[in-house]
Amino acid sequence: MYLSHLIGKTIVNKSGVKIGKMVDAVATRINTPLPLVSGIIATRGFSGKPFFISKGDIARLEDRDIKLSTDTIDFTPYDRRDMEIRLEKEVFDKQIIDVKERHLARINDVELTIQNKNIFITGVDVSFRSILARLKIPTWGFFFKYNTIPWEEIQFLGTDLPVKVKIDYERLETLHPADIARFIFQGPGYRKGTQIIQSLEENIAADVMESLPLDVQINILENMSSKAAGRIISEMESHWGADVLSEFPTKKAEEILNKTDNDKALIIKQLLTYAPDTAGAIMKVEYVSVEQNITVSEFYDRLRSYENLPEFLTYFYITESANSKKLVGIVSLWELFKASHRNRINTVMIKNAIIAKPQESARRVLKRMTQYDFSAIPVVNKHKHIIGIVTLNDAIRLLIPKDWKTRIGLK
Repeated sequence: MYLSHLIGKTIVNKSGVKIGKMVDAVATRINTPLPLVSGIIATRGFSGKPFFISKGDIARLEDRDIKLSTDTIDFTPYDRRDMEIRLEKEVFDKQIIDVKERHLARINDVELTIQNKNIFITGVDVSFRSILARLKIPTWGFFFKYNTIPWEEIQFLGTDLPVKVKIDYERLETLHPADIARFIFQGPGYRKGTQIIQSLEENIAADVMESLPLDVQINILENMSSKAAGRIISEMESHWGADVLSEFPTKKAEEILNKTDNDKALIIKQLLTYAPDTAGAIMKVEYVSVEQNITVSEFYDRLRSYENLPEFLTYFYITESANSKKLVGIVSLWELFKASHRNRINTVMIKNAIIAKPQESARRVLKRMTQYDFSAIPVVNKHKHIIGIVTLNDAIRLLIPKDWKTRIGLK
């Protein structure tokens, strides 16, 4: 049965005398798969104060009427206790995440189930039909169907429920970061978005931040302490961290960088020295480079030794020696796959690599990448030492309106 069907129903005592009407239900154990309904709330007349009826005093709870098992009624005004929540007043219309289907929804009704004289919440309904039911409008069930989500598959978005319950986001970590980012963008606003970000594992939180529009990233970090923001920045790719910190006042950016991992902070500070919209400003510093005299077999061993490989692995960058960062060639993953394991890297690499300079316009770099059909291009300094790479995705971001710079596919 659904709560909206019970709201407004007449309540009679054991003798059949009308004592009021139902206006709400009270639940506990909100964080469990089957929260328990501890009772209902009723009123008498138009100005009567709400009073509580325990589930133990309810003999029948049905759509047509509600009958009690006693004639003794306590009309003391209801005063919510810790760990209790009013379903109609405090759960209806709340935004949730359907974890299984990966989308945002709004609670329009609550499904109740009676088992062994206990009343449990088994799900929530997010359909248009439940809105009509609440408004007491005929639903013509043939046309409008319920869309009920099991309680254990939902995640409240935000912690503004006025009860002392723990709402965590552990189930969100099973979703793709871009989905979590979309929920934050579409749903709770910056402050609650900060709560969600801070509740996630830091590496997941960093991926979510990278998937958010820049203005949302800024607002979320502004709502964090410098220490918490520094931990998130430490896990983000360096160019993403530099991108968002470039929008902060110098003093605030320095405070966050002081709480960021030392190596990451040094890289970000270097990236911040480049002018906006240059190759240096948008380049990734996470890439794989190896010296030219190793074999393909040794290269694969080297890859396996990496604890955390960069996300972009289409090309690998070949340096003069193990102690030198001077770029002498590029090899694609496909060429390595075709090559004999006994071959040396310098026999399969492209020697005349197409490169970019850090001060060069990113638009020019993008044009060169499309001209030669490269999905990434190395950035080298005046000594021809590789200092980063510009990927096609990063370069294209310059052509996208600022409000659209996101990976969550909202437009």
